[in-house]
Amino acid sequence: MTESAEPAEDVREVDRGSGEEAPAREPEGPDIEPSPDFLREVEQATGQSLSACFQCKKCTCGCPLQEDVDFHPNRILRLIQFGQRDEVLRSKTIWLCLGCETCTQRCPNGVDLAAVMDYLRYAAVVEGIEPAEPRVRKFHEAFLESIRKYGRSHEIDMIRRYKFKTGTFFDSMAMGFDMFRKGKIKLMGHKIRDLDAFRQTFDRQKDKE
Repeated sequence: MTESAEPAEDVREVDRGSGEEAPAREPEGPDIEPSPDFLREVEQATGQSLSACFQCKKCTCGCPLQEDVDFHPNRILRLIQFGQRDEVLRSKTIWLCLGCETCTQRCPNGVDLAAVMDYLRYAAVVEGIEPAEPRVRKFHEAFLESIRKYGRSHEIDMIRRYKFKTGTFFDSMAMGFDMFRKGKIKLMGHKIRDLDAFRQTFDRQKDKE
């Protein structure tokens, strides 16, 4: 009878003195002191239970911009849970979010992450934090200014405002001309009825901010 082969070495780390399994190594990096303040603020403002997130990463798996952001959606939630306000409000993620609500639909605990992203952008603006993606912020401004003027979106007016804000006058010119030629965008905008009442409501909301 041949001798049995020696068993393969256990890949787990063990304490050579006692033979017991050693505790896992902690990740390297600065220690983080969790603070509940930011978590409570976001939960109260959005009505979402971010504490329910257990990092299944379904939001990230469905995000169409996961390769372009600095923090994946699930990571944003984790940072909020740990009270890392500055990292979150200065991130690219909150500005690159498309608001497509794929993350919201995929969340097994019903967390509306798209609504959370809306609040995070709002908080960054209120605090005067320079956006990590300035052009996206300029697009938001151009869109809202056009909405106030017409009571609805008007592409040409919005594009004009955006171009002046960013200085990107010749970007996408060929595509814009092609859309105009096909009747996809109109030169003249149409204002809604009772525009004055709409503007008063609009301005009251801006004053609250």
